[in-house]
Amino acid sequence: MSSRKNSLAAIRIGAARDARLERLAATTDRPKSKLLNEAIDNYLDLQQWQLEHIRQGIKELDDGKYVDHDVVMADFARLRRSGKPKARARKSPRP
Repeated sequence: MSSRKNSLAAIRIGAARDARLERLAATTDRPKSKLLNEAIDNYLDLQQWQLEHIRQGIKELDDGKYVDHDVVMADFARLRRSGKPKARARKSPRP
């Protein structure tokens, strides 16, 4: 494990994106580096979550844990024929 707590990474960002970042930093009274680190963490978390679920889905397919397309379509057709009323729009919005 590295003993360094931080490392320097340089990126190029467009002027419009930098201006947005500057405004957000000023509005939130937080440094740009803090905002960028949070954005990177969120991106990495999302990518890791997505890849784990893709791997899990592939494993389930390999293990034969899936529903055939024709079965799903037959189930949908049966639901459509059941005659259940469709949801109606509310006349007034909820408070």
